[in-house]
Amino acid sequence: MRGMLGKNPLISVGYRYFGVLFLMAVLLSSGCSKKKKETTPKNAPAQKKDSKQPEGSSPQAQETSVESEGNTAPKEDMTSSEQKKSGQHEETNASSVQKKGKSPAKKQQTEMDRARAALRQGKYEEVERITRALLEREYKNYDAMLLLAEAYISWGRPGMARKVLDHIAIIKKKNKEKLSGRWYYLNGRYLLYMARRNEVQGLVVEAITWRSNAIKAFSNPLCRDLPEALFYLGMLQIENREFAKGEKSLSRALALAKAKGLPLAEDPRIHFNLGVAKYQLKQWKAAHDEWLIALNLKKRKCPECHYNLALLCSLDVVTPQALGMGADLKRKAACLKEHATAYLRYLDRTRSRDNKARQIVKSWLSKARSMSNGGKK
Repeated sequence: MRGMLGKNPLISVGYRYFGVLFLMAVLLSSGCSKKKKETTPKNAPAQKKDSKQPEGSSPQAQETSVESEGNTAPKEDMTSSEQKKSGQHEETNASSVQKKGKSPAKKQQTEMDRARAALRQGKYEEVERITRALLEREYKNYDAMLLLAEAYISWGRPGMARKVLDHIAIIKKKNKEKLSGRWYYLNGRYLLYMARRNEVQGLVVEAITWRSNAIKAFSNPLCRDLPEALFYLGMLQIENREFAKGEKSLSRALALAKAKGLPLAEDPRIHFNLGVAKYQLKQWKAAHDEWLIALNLKKRKCPECHYNLALLCSLDVVTPQALGMGADLKRKAACLKEHATAYLRYLDRTRSRDNKARQIVKSWLSKARSMSNGGKK
């Protein structure tokens, strides 16, 4: 083929001519593509979106367009003005990185708030999911670990709670750090859970041991400003018939909860047990008031409150003056009748077979009628 082209000059000239035209076309096309490459930014779709926005576009969109332009400019061809602009872009990027650096902390706080809300609502699986995700990012997040342990205790999974608490203790010991009051509080919750479990199983001796260890945990000096720990401590002290200590612990727990705006201040249990302690200490009006608060917090659906209030009003030693009713015996009789009747309705509604309780309530109603008639039967 090469020999045939060499022998025919017209064909040779024609091929040369077409060769020159081909070379010129290649050069022109490369020049056009180069020019297009220089004038067209990399993120063309992003700029198209930005062009549709009004002039006052968001700072985030502006930062994005600046970053794309800075990436397309070659470093070696920069003029002094371009270098100055680049420096400004770098500062903008650095500030945006700082802003992004704050977001993880805010995000973590938001997730912790979500986990606490889930715990209050009894959504323990959600608490576990959120706290485990936080611990994957930061394994020394003690707040997340403690919240997870509390969820496991409330969930009825004491073995998992024990593992979490022991894990915290190991890390703290390794880093030569002290355990927090909240750790001792949750450890007390775990010990109390085990005491209740042993009581149900009839293991009395073991239950006493668990309960005494729980009292020690709640009595730790680091827990003296934790209303939740003082609440459980007061409950256990009342169970042990240490009414003065129990009243002191519960009163302090209530005061701290009110000062901190905690839900514990509106918990019927703390008021009910305060009433029990004050009743045993013969603080009649205080006991009456605490039981009334508990009854109202339970929306008048607290049979134990009705029973205790009726019992209090039935005592001869408790005068109307001691209850803050002045010398009006009829007010005391009305109080006795109201709560005795409410408790009798509860027995009827639940179809209780406690005949002894029914006899006691009927005797109270008879006494209320007698007091209303001025002591006459």
